[in-house]
Amino acid sequence: MYKKNYGNGKNLYIGFHGWGGDHRTFEPLIPYIPQNVTLISVDLPGYGLTIEPIHWKLESLLSPILEELTKLETKKFSIVGNCSGAIIALLVAQKIPERIEKLFLIDPLAYTPWYFKIFLHRFLGKQAYNATFNTSFGRWLTNLSLKHRRTKDSNLTSSFKSINHKTVYQYLRLLDSIGDYNLFREITIPIKIIYGAKTFKSVHKSVLLWLKIFPNSESYKLSNAAHLPLEEATEEISQLLFFKETGNL
Repeated sequence: MYKKNYGNGKNLYIGFHGWGGDHRTFEPLIPYIPQNVTLISVDLPGYGLTIEPIHWKLESLLSPILEELTKLETKKFSIVGNCSGAIIALLVAQKIPERIEKLFLIDPLAYTPWYFKIFLHRFLGKQAYNATFNTSFGRWLTNLSLKHRRTKDSNLTSSFKSINHKTVYQYLRLLDSIGDYNLFREITIPIKIIYGAKTFKSVHKSVLLWLKIFPNSESYKLSNAAHLPLEEATEEISQLLFFKETGNL
């Protein structure tokens, strides 16, 4: 599994990108990484330079991730999951809770919204997905229609220009197959939920659901961010991520 290291400190953070991202999702944080922190950003299976899982099943998806994490010399580490990467982080936390110090969930959904369900329709789903994300006009129109869910300078669909669309679609199917968010109710690891004030209504609803089931969680709303806090409120989110290491908030 491809990974990129930023920093060389003893406190380790693992970054899981979202549905349309890759390891470069966390590059905006580079100038803000404290001296005592190392951030490892990965390409999840099927994304970027990491090969696809053998089978498009959750266990096949998680297997190479867990294999890489077992190789880490650091006894405990924190995981930062961006967008759907937050669900991957929770799935990993179920497998190796003793290794994880803290979870950071950035703009995480707790369920599949209706507008993603359209792409999963038995007959029209793939056509709808391709029309939305696999054409330049579709990406432009989608980004324009979501102008109230992003900041002026951010683009919600630009990453889909060069992405592996087979991978993206398979992830959507797998994540939807997880079902109810209550699957994660037994997780007791400390969790910080970070989301943009201007993000999707489904994320706002999801935050309330996550707070309800996680006893050791707290939420932070970024007033100047929408669905891409790592790009839209980089300094503010870096303070939330690395507060323990710097003592500054």
